[in-house]
Amino acid sequence: CFISAEPPPIPSWKNMPESLMQSCIKVANEAPADIQSNLIRSWDNFSQETIDQCSRPLEMKACLFSLCWFHAVVCGRRRFGQQGWSRKYSFNTGDLLICSDVLHSYLDANDHVPWDDLRYIFGEIMYG
Repeated sequence: CFISAEPPPIPSWKNMPESLMQSCIKVANEAPADIQSNLIRSWDNFSQETIDQCSRPLEMKACLFSLCWFHAVVCGRRRFGQQGWSRKYSFNTGDLLICSDVLHSYLDANDHVPWDDLRYIFGEIMYG
């Protein structure tokens, strides 16, 4: 059993009493600090079925690994603050999953791997 400190979904519900929150053990799920841990955590979001669903699984696996590497590097830069970006944004697993869906669509729609398109979409639009 667990209790969440998230606000209740219905406004008529009362918030959790502060005294209860103060007496509980708090657990936080934070991103790891090093590249290897970030890469493993990113890659663990995808199963073999995800790769096999694509019409070109070898290309999907290679591109997905590259995408996970890129995501791990970007997440590892969090500790340096917002240097290099115009505003602060915490990249998360949702960004990675959306990029993998885009990758899947592009690989199914093209005869070859559209590297220039993918580089622009992921590097400039999704993570830019």
